[in-house]
Amino acid sequence: MTFYRSEITINKPLLFDADIDLSDACLSKAYPLLGIGKTHFKGSIMKIDGILHLLGKLDSLLTLSDARTLRRVSYRLEKEVECDLLSSEEEEGEGYIFPENRIELSEVALSLILTYMPRTYSTKKLTKESGEGYTVYSEGDETPFGNAFSSLNPDDFE
Repeated sequence: MTFYRSEITINKPLLFDADIDLSDACLSKAYPLLGIGKTHFKGSIMKIDGILHLLGKLDSLLTLSDARTLRRVSYRLEKEVECDLLSSEEEEGEGYIFPENRIELSEVALSLILTYMPRTYSTKKLTKESGEGYTVYSEGDETPFGNAFSSLNPDDFE
């Protein structure tokens, strides 16, 4: 879906409810993201103080590389999103820069996915294991090592 910055006014926001195909998006530098499946994007874009403001919900099925096994795993990204669509770096706001009048909703969705996807993800939990020369403790299970200052003579500090 394509929309134009100039068409959105204070009295005329853009409402959208779209399925977006991002299967052909270039993800070579988006590791651990390996693929983007079905994506649904719903919300509105309104003009507030001359800046486009997006408010909506993004629902996408992602394929990620598991951080421990490097296998392909599915991950569902469901996120309530709110950001500004800025036309230049000089505009004040928190969001993404789209300098052209014509904006693709798929580019906005891809920017949000890259922002909110997990940077590391694993389906397996870290197993507690001990090995030669080390021991793995859970929080609260540690054995007290004593006070490091107990071996000092208090008379030496007067």
